[in-house]
Amino acid sequence: MNKNKFEIFQPELRLKKLSLENFRGFDKLELALQADLTVLIGKNGSGKTAILDCIAKLLTDFENKIRANGERKELRKVFGSLDIKTGTKKSINTLFLSFANQEFWWENSLGEQLGLKHCDFSQLNELIGRFYSQTEFNLPLMVYYPASNAPVNTIDFKNASDDFDTSVWTAYDKALDSNSFDFISFFNWYKWQENIEKQLGENLVINVVRDAIYQILSFDNQQFNHLSINWLNNPSGEIIIHKDEIPLNINQLSSGEKTLLSLVADLARRLAIANPHRKNPLLGNGVVLIDEVDLHLHPRWQRAVIPQLQKTFPNCQFIVTTHSPLVLSQVSPQNVVILEDFKAVKNIPHTFGRDTNSLLYELMGVTQRPEEMQQKLNEGYDLIDNGELEQAQAYFKKLSELFLGANDPDIVHSETVINFMKD
Repeated sequence: MNKNKFEIFQPELRLKKLSLENFRGFDKLELALQADLTVLIGKNGSGKTAILDCIAKLLTDFENKIRANGERKELRKVFGSLDIKTGTKKSINTLFLSFANQEFWWENSLGEQLGLKHCDFSQLNELIGRFYSQTEFNLPLMVYYPASNAPVNTIDFKNASDDFDTSVWTAYDKALDSNSFDFISFFNWYKWQENIEKQLGENLVINVVRDAIYQILSFDNQQFNHLSINWLNNPSGEIIIHKDEIPLNINQLSSGEKTLLSLVADLARRLAIANPHRKNPLLGNGVVLIDEVDLHLHPRWQRAVIPQLQKTFPNCQFIVTTHSPLVLSQVSPQNVVILEDFKAVKNIPHTFGRDTNSLLYELMGVTQRPEEMQQKLNEGYDLIDNGELEQAQAYFKKLSELFLGANDPDIVHSETVINFMKD
């Protein structure tokens, strides 16, 4: 008798490398992916979102195969003609991954060589079959949160329903689509979990999910707690959370609070569904793609969001994009990929712990000050260089009074230099 049938099957999924050829704006790209975190930065139009889109499409093929139990069923089309680089006839995109401690590659070809390939169907099918031959298993999660679908508008709870699937496979529903920010699905699931809690007096799953939300939202002297469903103002119910003991409908939160709460709630819900046989489902593994992880967030939250996500979901592999130097200041250089003109820059400067001004200039090419003000400062320093100290002192005093204030670093520095030269 196969003893594996009595073991919980919970394979780890990790992405190793992405290879692109003629995908949208890319000619060719080989991109190594770190096991814990990869942060993509670059100007708008540099290809950050395209990379996440491609990974999501390739993972959709992989997820379809898992859900089809390895059978050669007709797979839903996820790549299209607009994914082929203009002026070329074919695009070949390959994802290298580790699944259940075995190495695979997964390729999707478009155009002249349309098709889906991977290195060993029989080996992969054997692993996938274990999801269907064993009664106890935990799924690796795959989910994509696009910036274009962040929930900044009012969430309408009237679309909620009591009729929904409780299968473990619903962890994958819409997970890699453009509608992954599906707060109504969280709401329906949360209602069900609250009812279980009321009947049993305790529900460890809902407690874990609540704690995840409170942990990520509560910092910088703000306290979030008491997430619950209120039925007084809406017969369909609505989500209420207390912020510093003030009860708020989720639609009364700021755009940043709502976006972060929706992301964390959805991710925690999917992990809870995918890991029914873990004591703490937030320790489940998987791949999480987030476009513009800093979207709508206050600067203090931008600095904290990556460490908080990694602390709350420690076994997930995060691949994210950002424009924020505050996000980068919490990331080691080996986890950063700079994109310029659809190419990856090889030499990554130090990022962790750096001040935002230097990161803005060195990594993103943005000067610390507006060009007009920098020119004014340069004119003042020219006066110092020419020995015109009285004129320079009066010039910087005027800049201080009109624009910068007495504590500005350049004002303080110029005063120090002038006094030193006078002595």
